Amino acid sequence: MAKLTFKKMAMPAYWSSYLINGDASGLEDGEDKIADAYLEKNHVAEVVDAPGEGYFSWSYDLHGGTARGGELLDYTVRFEDGYVPLFAEEPDEIDDEDEL
Repeated sequence: MAKLTFKKMAMPAYWSSYLINGDASGLEDGEDKIADAYLEKNHVAEVVDAPGEGYFSWSYDLHGGTARGGELLDYTVRFEDGYVPLFAEEPDEIDDEDEL
């Protein structure tokens, strides 16, 4: 039985509508491509949720943002099958049959 790997991953807060609902209306031209490239680079198969409050970070640009500082959210993401991110200490695993 395959295992699904879920982790928290910081990304720009204003991407939330696009990442969770596919609604790019709040993004500037080309920002959807930046978000998609960031997800692909980090082997993210799906963004599941964005619980909690956003927070400011000066390392915003390291998390996909295009500015030096900005607001981030810790999104819950599912990674591609078999991929375990380097930043994950111990991946959370859920059986295929479990509900999210």
